Amino acid sequence: MNTPNRLKIMALIPVLMLVTVSCAPYLYSLHVPAAGYTVAKSFIEDDQTGIERFNMDMAERGDAVTLADTYQAAYGKALKDAPADGDTGQAFADMRTATRYFRNILIAQGVADADNYVLTRYADKDREGFQLIAVVYRENRLITVRDPMNPEIRKRMDANAPAYYRPYRADANGRAIDRVVEWAAVPANCFEKQGQQAMLLTAAANHVISGEPKGDFWQAIQKWENGNVADVVVAQDYLACQTLGTSAG
Repeated sequence: MNTPNRLKIMALIPVLMLVTVSCAPYLYSLHVPAAGYTVAKSFIEDDQTGIERFNMDMAERGDAVTLADTYQAAYGKALKDAPADGDTGQAFADMRTATRYFRNILIAQGVADADNYVLTRYADKDREGFQLIAVVYRENRLITVRDPMNPEIRKRMDANAPAYYRPYRADANGRAIDRVVEWAAVPANCFEKQGQQAMLLTAAANHVISGEPKGDFWQAIQKWENGNVADVVVAQDYLACQTLGTSAG
């Protein structure tokens, strides 16, 4: 490992320590970076558990979508009836189900073109413990793309294909397909349980409603492919930036 990467990883240690203690503050900070870091510190110091705390904070901030909204729209359950960890037995195991949950949240919020939003994951395997997740706006229900392993092969797919839930910059003819609305490198162990997933869905829905697309995703993919995961994580506008005092990449 070269010196710059080693320094970046050392700088990420405070972030990863917070993740180890609790994924919830880390995921919460995807939507509100500064407040997310404050809540994370308070969460550790007070030793409080339960996602209801984060729901209350979102409501006090006036967020368009709270965790309570997510539980009602996505799972058909009241958050107050959920256990402290938020697990009602409805965690998604694939991005198709995640997208269905996500669209239900947007529909409940009155987003007219909710069916054009797709929750995607770049590649099936995590890289150095992180997964690259992106919310994209895709108008086409049927897409034709080139196989990333063999560009000579064209693949035509609809929403029933697992590969449909990957982000695509262009179709097989070079035309743009996806407009990235939000993306994040999420620790793999923060994307397994329902409560964690609900945090991510809520943050993403708020970002869609805010109407502020997040750029640099395709550049991040290039770094990701080159093994520069630390660069991607440090560049994000959330907890890493607040912890390290780094401006947005």
